[in-house]
Amino acid sequence: MRDDIYSNPNSSDDAYREYLALREKSKAETGRGFSVEDTPYGESKYRDRTADEIRRQREVEEYMAAREAAQNDTGHGGRSGGGRRNKKVKKPGKSTMKLKIALVLVAILVIGIGGLAAGGMAYGLHMLDKADRFKVAESDLGIDPAVEDSLSDYRNIAVLGIDARDMTNDDNSRSDAIVIVNITEKNNELRMFSVYRDTLLDVGEDIGLDKITHAYFYGKSERSMRSLNRNMDLNIKEAVVINWRSVATLIDALGGVEINVKESELDELNKYVGETARNVGTEKHKVKKAGKQVLDGAQAVTYARIRKDAATGDYRRNERMKIVFKKTIQKAKKADIGTLLNVCKEVMPQIKTNMSSGDMLKLGLKLKSYDIKSTTKGWPFEVTGWTGTAAGGAAWYGPPINLSNNVSELHEKFFDQKDYQPTETVQTISNNISYLTGIY
Repeated sequence: MRDDIYSNPNSSDDAYREYLALREKSKAETGRGFSVEDTPYGESKYRDRTADEIRRQREVEEYMAAREAAQNDTGHGGRSGGGRRNKKVKKPGKSTMKLKIALVLVAILVIGIGGLAAGGMAYGLHMLDKADRFKVAESDLGIDPAVEDSLSDYRNIAVLGIDARDMTNDDNSRSDAIVIVNITEKNNELRMFSVYRDTLLDVGEDIGLDKITHAYFYGKSERSMRSLNRNMDLNIKEAVVINWRSVATLIDALGGVEINVKESELDELNKYVGETARNVGTEKHKVKKAGKQVLDGAQAVTYARIRKDAATGDYRRNERMKIVFKKTIQKAKKADIGTLLNVCKEVMPQIKTNMSSGDMLKLGLKLKSYDIKSTTKGWPFEVTGWTGTAAGGAAWYGPPINLSNNVSELHEKFFDQKDYQPTETVQTISNNISYLTGIY
């Protein structure tokens, strides 16, 4: 979902008037005008949607996160910081919608590399060479020397799920799903945690504070990795970029997934399946009736992403994401080597990465020996909502409460660093976020 609720110049409601007021405030404080065309919102195809519609969708998703976390929302004190705050959602549950997107994308990586490894060294390298490669210099990834040393036993890989329809052109794309695959080399443990896409972080000295999802818009994988490293004290040097077309391709290569479609979901599924099919490059097949049935890739992706449900509205979207993820993994576990190799053949050309074919194959060969932990979490652990003006414009953002504390907790949970003291960079960014938002 795009949160550009104040970027519609045709809107005449209170939201747009507030946007104008915030723009004038920004001009007075910075000495320069603010144009939404200079931000990721200027390119959004959702720009003409009404502010009320987008606001309602955001509020529903916030409610879902709070409900799944089984916690009560509470207000948060502090000064205004140029915007208004929403109620605090403390420690979001790990089953949020964006996390499910991320897990499906990680499934592509795990299933694909595992299948190649099973197929043999020569064939595996041949297929992995079909992935699109990009280059980044380690010196440009913002890794602090002290962090590099303290995390020497850990390998962190960023898996980025972007909203590009066609992977041959990912300009102006955002990373709607961000998951860090955390591998402990010394004891072969593999864990994952997602980073919420709306998290307000520093996306670069030339940009400043913005949603982490926009880092990809400003500088693609390199900017995303650098931003994650600088804001979270990480040592990410590798990234894998995937889109929703890859998810559909994966499901088709597995022969589809069995889903029990409810009567209340049927109309919305068929309403958007044609659009999904065009985006993923397959034929449109409507679902003729409700009930248990095998859905193809476009149908399953549409089923997972539809926002409305005649019976329960947007609230069931989270459950649909979870269903598609589970069914995909179950189908992959039963697949033979030939099917898995076909998955790789279809999916690998749709992946972008800076990992070499040799490194990816070595990872695949190790997968069976890894102890894959079920401690998948979303980060920040404590986050709130804030509406105000940052680098992305006047919009809704998700500031961590506060960044330094969240980074300390992350390093304690995932890197066994008790009483971790964040770097000066993280502390400075944390202070900047608090100063802008008034949230401490």
